Amino acid sequence: MADNIDGRDRLFRLFNGVTRTNDDLSYLNTAHIDEVSAFAFPVVCRDAQTRDVYVGRFASAGVETRPMIAGNIQRQPFFRKYIGSSLELAGAEKLHECGLYCGLYPDMTDQDIETITSCLFQR
Repeated sequence: MADNIDGRDRLFRLFNGVTRTNDDLSYLNTAHIDEVSAFAFPVVCRDAQTRDVYVGRFASAGVETRPMIAGNIQRQPFFRKYIGSSLELAGAEKLHECGLYCGLYPDMTDQDIETITSCLFQR
């Protein structure tokens, strides 16, 4: 189990380091976290159009992505139906519009890592 956590932590930090060099993407400050054991790597783009570019880039490389699990729940039909009222949630809206993620698992091959890393580089 510790090997899995170490592997996920190493890959998360590697991919996150690449985002630091890319003005299209938000760098995630993890200085306050000793160990990251994420099942996915989140990518937050500067705007929705840039997100679409990166979704296409990942797809062209054969890497599946998903919308952020987080986002603005107020946009969901059940919320509007049962709750109705809404608040200004700028952070949730940003994740909803500009976020995506790709899988992160400790057994990624060197080719998997290279593919994802190349998708994260700014072009």
